Amino acid sequence: MYTYQVSDMSCGKCAEKITKAFDGVSQVNEVKINVESKEVCIDSSASTSEIIEVIKSAGYSPVEL
Repeated sequence: MYTYQVSDMSCGKCAEKITKAFDGVSQVNEVKINVESKEVCIDSSASTSEIIEVIKSAGYSPVEL
């Protein structure tokens, strides 16, 4: 499980956008997002760099915790 701080995520629509970005990633088992704490938790066998690129492709700036 990887956890990222996404400080520029501010609402439910942001969370939806990030979740949808992972739809095509076969190595991702689960995406949990807490908008209040601005955290994204990913259960995945993908590398950290791959996960960061997916979040960036959705238009956000993740920082691994």
